[in-house]
Amino acid sequence: MRGLSSGARSSGKIQVSNNAIDSPGAKAMTLMNRNTDPITATALTIPSHFRASTKDRVMKRAILLTTTLLLSLSLSAAEAKTPSTLPSVTLPAPLDRVLRDYEKQWGAGDATALAAIFAEDGFVLQNGQPPVRGRDAVRKAYTGSGGSPLFLRALAYAVEGKVGYIIGAYGSTKGRDEGKFILALKRVGDRWLIAADIDNSSQPRRPISPTPTPTSTPSP
Repeated sequence: MRGLSSGARSSGKIQVSNNAIDSPGAKAMTLMNRNTDPITATALTIPSHFRASTKDRVMKRAILLTTTLLLSLSLSAAEAKTPSTLPSVTLPAPLDRVLRDYEKQWGAGDATALAAIFAEDGFVLQNGQPPVRGRDAVRKAYTGSGGSPLFLRALAYAVEGKVGYIIGAYGSTKGRDEGKFILALKRVGDRWLIAADIDNSSQPRRPISPTPTPTSTPSP
């Protein structure tokens, strides 16, 4: 053991004195041999600035660990609130044609051609709008809409006999979903047509501002 005299090492019994030796920048602890009187052990001096710096390092490590833990928890909470993007599925060619025709006619702003991919008694159930039914009503509902890029992708689909559906997502930029939709389909001859188009936005709703209370003006 470094710092002890040969006499203290040979006895093997050491105690710590209650007396401290103060000196500028250092404090001393005296180790004494119980079997000898007077002191035979060599004083072991531990600089106070060394002990203080050790405390500082421990404190800094504790702060760093706490900060890292809090940051990790914050990132985990943010990831939990952020919904993951569902993967696309590949549609059979006859169903995929429905989505590609929809994109094409919407991008062209052609309400008549868009209504033509609906069944004669097809529905449009738009977000924030009353339902409409029939091709003529669908054409009127879409008049003035479109004329901008539209990208559709399928998340799921199913077909049973002459009916089927496509669940998907849409956006104005490829690879970025802005909303989701369900297309109910029915087969007429060798072509699949839209029986119902249901969609809504994925964008967060804006809070509704409270209506200000009218103030009464006193009569003159």
